[in-house]
Amino acid sequence: PEFFGDVARVDAKIWPFVDVEPRRYRLRIVNGSQSRFYNLPFATVLQGDLFAPLPEELRGRVDVVVANTPYVPSDMVELMPSEAKDHEPLHTLDGGPDGLVLLRRIAADAGDWLRPGGVVLIEISASQYDAARDAFATAGLVTSARIDPDGTSVILGQRPDS
Repeated sequence: PEFFGDVARVDAKIWPFVDVEPRRYRLRIVNGSQSRFYNLPFATVLQGDLFAPLPEELRGRVDVVVANTPYVPSDMVELMPSEAKDHEPLHTLDGGPDGLVLLRRIAADAGDWLRPGGVVLIEISASQYDAARDAFATAGLVTSARIDPDGTSVILGQRPDS
């Protein structure tokens, strides 16, 4: 990918989107190329758990993984605004004891799917950066982060070139 400030331009031939939530998966299929979720007419939508539904021929060839994982610690979900906690399935909000259960799973497997130089980006809380960085480092990914003043934070893990 080429990075221009806050914008990344990626020239890709395959855009698979994976969702474990059957309801959301069906919406993406029904909406097809006019999907209000992605608005990418060339996207392929797959249902499954993380990397599991990806075609094997993508292993080691993925340029970018963007994951929208739950990152709220389990004991903090109840404190969330009612518009979130009362209307979203719990598994889309609850990130486990420290909010990073799925991030760790993605970090552990991403290196097998990313091409050398490929990146994975995941939104986190600024307070989770050290633990997220450690998870990425354990997986052999080089990390950096973008932490905005409003508290929005994204951690980036890059597979080394060699």
